[in-house]
Parts: sequence; C-alpha cells; structure tokens
Amino acid sequence: MVIPLLARTWLDRADPTKELTISNIEQRRAGDSLEVLGLLTNEGTNRWTSVTIEVEFYDPSGRFLDETSQYLPGDIGSRATEHFKVRISNPSAEVTANDTKMVVKVGGGLSRNF
Repeated sequence: MVIPLLARTWLDRADPTKELTISNIEQRRAGDSLEVLGLLTNEGTNRWTSVTIEVEFYDPSGRFLDETSQYLPGDIGSRATEHFKVRISNPSAEVTANDTKMVVKVGGGLSRNF
C-alpha cells in the first residue's frame, strides 16, 4: 500500500541529536553583541533542514542564567558540515563573565530522507 510508504517518507522520526554534532565552538564580542560560532556536522544518512542551535549559559555553581536559539538556513546533507553563528544582542554581564559556562547543542531539526 502506498500510504504507509508516504507516511514513512514524509513523517520520518529520525533524531537530530543522534546524527548532528557540534564542534569548534568559540565566542567573540561584536559591538554590543556576543557571537557564538561553531561547526555543525551531519554524521548520519538523513538530510536535515530547519536545524535549531541552542546556546545556554550557567554560572559556576550551575545556576541557569540565559539561553537563546537560532534556526540555520538551508539544509545539511549526509556527511556534510556547515559553519554557524548565533548572535546574542546586549548580553548581561553574568553571561559574558569569564567563569560562565556555555553549552551549545542541537535543539531540533526535520529530516529529509529523499
């Protein structure tokens, strides 16, 4: 039957956190903004679109301070890499402190296996 095949094609439930990895993370000041740069790698077999990168900030004791997220434009194919930049406008002094811990992760995405 064609309907289950179409459902499998269009509603794939692949997990972006298992196929997409982030590396080469760095941050820099740009005027009144903080920029977080990194490299997204697709280690899986799916093509991904609407990938969301999340950046969370914690103080030295682990207390949550702030977060932001950003969609990446375009697709990232199987075994491909893509540089990204997430901009935080007017970050607080707590976020930009030297001892602040930053966690960058894949927050979501849609797989396209065709």
